[in-house]
Amino acid sequence: MGTGAFAVPSFAAVLADLRNEIVAVVTKPISNDASAKGTKGSTSSNKPLPNPVLAWAQENALRIITPASINSEESVEWLREESADLLFVCDYGQILSRDALSTAKRGGINLHGSLLPRHRGAAPVQWSILRGDSVTGVSVIHMTPKLDGGPIISQSTTTIGPRQTAQELETELSSSGLACSLQSIEAIFANDDATVAVAAAAIQDPALVTPAPRLAKSDGQIDCRYDVTLIDRQFRGLQPWPGLYGNMMDDQQRSTRVIFGAVTPFARSSDAQPLDEQRYGQLLWGEQACQAIGDSVWKSMESDGIRQSQLLIVVCNNGFLRVDRIQPAGKRMLTSGEFLAGYSKNKSLHLEHVTPVACHPLLEKLLR
Repeated sequence: MGTGAFAVPSFAAVLADLRNEIVAVVTKPISNDASAKGTKGSTSSNKPLPNPVLAWAQENALRIITPASINSEESVEWLREESADLLFVCDYGQILSRDALSTAKRGGINLHGSLLPRHRGAAPVQWSILRGDSVTGVSVIHMTPKLDGGPIISQSTTTIGPRQTAQELETELSSSGLACSLQSIEAIFANDDATVAVAAAAIQDPALVTPAPRLAKSDGQIDCRYDVTLIDRQFRGLQPWPGLYGNMMDDQQRSTRVIFGAVTPFARSSDAQPLDEQRYGQLLWGEQACQAIGDSVWKSMESDGIRQSQLLIVVCNNGFLRVDRIQPAGKRMLTSGEFLAGYSKNKSLHLEHVTPVACHPLLEKLLR
């Protein structure tokens, strides 16, 4: 049972293991709206395709079931009739009830993208970056009706790179989940009674639980009144969706929505000009940007091949974001140089704040 791309490598490994037989692939149905959005190919949306597991199952000519609710009487009855030995769940999007789990002889296992009990919920990979973790991993648990609360059968640890995005980390974790998935299935079938493997599993400590709730599009709105390190984690943690975006005001007070495609955070050097909070959200370029960041930082960038005509920065609390790629509404993703060729005729550009006071729906949670 699965829906997202995270599940595909492990499902493929189970299929390739000749000891296993996949009775059916259960996945979420695609609404007409989601299907249409997934096939437009628009360059302005970074939202993932609606159902990678469905595409994989079709490619492999597997039997596919798409119930609106896996816990409905009809679905539970179908599961009971199939009488599978084990339910393997990953990135499915629905919580299985006790009745649904009881239909399989050995219950169900779930591959989860974090080191449980940390980051229980729908977006564990994203929250590991949002929270600033240096280490994460995958866990396989024996399922209970409680969200991600079952005993841990197997885990694998992964280091999070300093510039790694959630998209990159998810790809890495989905690959590292292969061994854990196969090991857990082997453990479940090692004895006639699956309770032997479950008894040997590690019980999760409730005191260590942290939530990883589903993300909203509004979580991607930039607010430069927050610390630049938090905004960087917001950018990396929300790739590819909803991404980091904002509304940019020009000299004529015209608002243009922009999506940030590539940014790098850095601190202001000691020789830089002072900046007060009134300038948070301002876009600076060229000589003005060099003065704002200071000679030592600029010389370091220059040695890395950055030209002054390409330098575009955003003023944030405690530092700056260097913008390397940015997409104004209605245009393709632009390099900083391409962007400045069209917008540097303005005397000033700045990003609007979400509200009159700093109270970002996502960033406030990261301060706690």
